[in-house]
Amino acid sequence: MTSVEPMQILVVDDDSALIRTLSDILRLHGYAPLVAATGREGLELAGRESPVLAVVDLRLPDMDGMELVARLHELSALTEVVVLTGNASVESAIAALRENSIDYLIKPVQIEKLLNVATIATERWQRRQAEARLRDTDDRFRRVVESEMIGVYFWDADGVVYDANETVLRLLQRSRSEIDAGRLDRAALLAPGHAAEDDSLMERLRRVGVAAPLETEFMRRDGSRVPVLVGASTLSGERGGGVGFVLDITERKRAEVALMVRARQQAAVASLGQRAVTGEDVSTLFDAASAIVADTLDLRFGSVMELSAAGTTLVLRAGAGWPAHALGFQLRLDEESPAFTLRDPEEAALADITSDVRFGGATMLAQFGIRSGVTVPIPGPAGKPYGVLGAHDTKARLFSVDDVHFLQAVAHVLGAAISRLRSETTTRQTQRLEAVGSLAGGIAHDFNNILAAIIGYGELVQAHLPEGDPSHSDVNEILNASHRAAGLTRQLLAFSRQQVLLPRLLDLNESVTAMEAMVRRLIGRQVEFRVRLASDLGMVRADPTQIEQVILNLCVNARDAMPDGGSVTISTSNVRLDGSAREHLSAAASGAYVMLAVADTGIGMDSDTRARIFEPFFTTKSEHGTGLGLATVYGIVQQSGGELSVESEPGEGSVFKVFLPLIARENTM
Repeated sequence: MTSVEPMQILVVDDDSALIRTLSDILRLHGYAPLVAATGREGLELAGRESPVLAVVDLRLPDMDGMELVARLHELSALTEVVVLTGNASVESAIAALRENSIDYLIKPVQIEKLLNVATIATERWQRRQAEARLRDTDDRFRRVVESEMIGVYFWDADGVVYDANETVLRLLQRSRSEIDAGRLDRAALLAPGHAAEDDSLMERLRRVGVAAPLETEFMRRDGSRVPVLVGASTLSGERGGGVGFVLDITERKRAEVALMVRARQQAAVASLGQRAVTGEDVSTLFDAASAIVADTLDLRFGSVMELSAAGTTLVLRAGAGWPAHALGFQLRLDEESPAFTLRDPEEAALADITSDVRFGGATMLAQFGIRSGVTVPIPGPAGKPYGVLGAHDTKARLFSVDDVHFLQAVAHVLGAAISRLRSETTTRQTQRLEAVGSLAGGIAHDFNNILAAIIGYGELVQAHLPEGDPSHSDVNEILNASHRAAGLTRQLLAFSRQQVLLPRLLDLNESVTAMEAMVRRLIGRQVEFRVRLASDLGMVRADPTQIEQVILNLCVNARDAMPDGGSVTISTSNVRLDGSAREHLSAAASGAYVMLAVADTGIGMDSDTRARIFEPFFTTKSEHGTGLGLATVYGIVQQSGGELSVESEPGEGSVFKVFLPLIARENTM
């Protein structure tokens, strides 16, 4: 029933004439009468309509009027009751009055008194309805205040917070006693630097009484800040002031920051990927990657550490934030945290070196004051990493899963670029050597023709000179020089794979054993010579003389790389080449091979030197090198259908590996 609808009044009496009269009077004065001749009819109407007032005759045909009064109150506590009685039953009316009736009317009914009773009942009903609504409102508001989902606090006209729910107290690390003592000021809740937001909220309250939620920061007791969403409304009454509603948005802010960080990281990976596909060289990409990871993660150091060819050390190839003298820094795999990444990639993040027992002996980190960082492997072919990508800082820091994933994405871009660039480099080097070989072969053939004429005419002149002629010595020098030149042309022909070979089935162990005494004399006593031959070595098809030339040239090259002494090791083994072993070999180098390896502990080579060592006339031996020794080895191996690779790092020595196709035993008959 709404305020615009007429108030319903129930009349229960078995006198039809009285019912009609009372109904007309009530309707005339703006009420909506409901009539019933029996108690049961009255109860049905009351249960369905909830009337404001019930006028009940104490004498009904089906039940006692006092029983009806009691049952009406059971149906609705808001329904007021007036009893009708004759003069002879005033005592019954008084008894009914004790049963929560508001009054009694004596028949014949006085109209003025009936209307007065109706007015009183209406006022009581409206007041009770308002009280019920207020109780409901108070209950709902109480549940909101007690809710842990949102904070609620109240302040008076002076800005003093006089009440707050437990959510606000926990959020601000405050106590109930502070509020009771009036020691908490509304303005003091704000963190420094947020006065403008508060001024905007209060101005809105003064103008319209309600302020829409805005973002700001509150200050906790311990001095930390908490991001919140605050709305408010003014309050009327004795205290005035207002009520504020607070929502902690810490998690939302963290999610927003994480989203922005993730977007920034993705943009950085895309940028590096774009540079990788445009053909930049490896060194430039290393510099770019180390700078990108340091800048994106807001760390002091970014680094790219390359795994040595021998797989025993990591070398700092590029770094952002590192001093210049740090580049080239080498560390062993069993000593430092970047190396730990290669052994256990799941443990890539270091939050604080001072509390992480795994890195107690990390001298590199200690040397540069590093306390935290993230390192991930740079993937290579067949699970063999190229190195380690890292980002470090001088202060402790927790790293997220997104941070690790970002470094892994950058590392994968680097790994793919390195594979592509090294493949292209190998192809270009092979093409260059092929071109140089063709040129050298052509020159050697033409030069051989010239030398044949020089030697032939020289021998004729020598044959016609009389004994004792002083020109004999001059002609001998001419012939000696011509023979030395012929030796050079043979080496050029070997490099260009144009000399005639006499291949046969060969056991490389026998070739090494036959050369052992000569090699020992050749390399000298200051170099230790070791031989490690496989007992089950397979057979190859090659020219024995040329294989001896290969062994000799490789051992001489090893000796020259150790001016202060060292060791040379010749070893043989059966190997099967696959994707992981073909990094510096041709794409066709797959299958079973016999390997001859010559390793030294000499000065080693950098990448630029390694790229040119097989070129004819290229040498690092300024005094006595011809630059044809390794070129000859290259030509003989290629002409024999084999492959040749070198593994070397400055200061770590070199390993030359010759791969010749293995000949199955059933094919040797």
